[in-house]
Amino acid sequence: MPWGVHLVKLKGDKVARALAAQATFSQRLVYAPERDWSQMVIDELATFPKGRFDDLVDSTTQAILFLRNTGFARTDAEIAAEGAEAMRPRRRLPGRLYPC
Repeated sequence: MPWGVHLVKLKGDKVARALAAQATFSQRLVYAPERDWSQMVIDELATFPKGRFDDLVDSTTQAILFLRNTGFARTDAEIAAEGAEAMRPRRRLPGRLYPC
């Protein structure tokens, strides 16, 4: 799959999107590399929504929600629900699939 820019229709405001991404942060699924810009992003996230700037917060939460929606950053609850669904017995189809 080639990587590129995906246009995504946004739902909710910046605060709602940040709250939707909160579980991903609390489960420590987000890694902050040792880079010059890392602390700037962390500081902006820490002061949101009362901070002066919010562009990095918005792009961070949109990226996290994109990764969650595509299955690359699933929470523990999502993995458990998927496992429970796989274990649930399936209903058999009535009758034969092919005529005798």
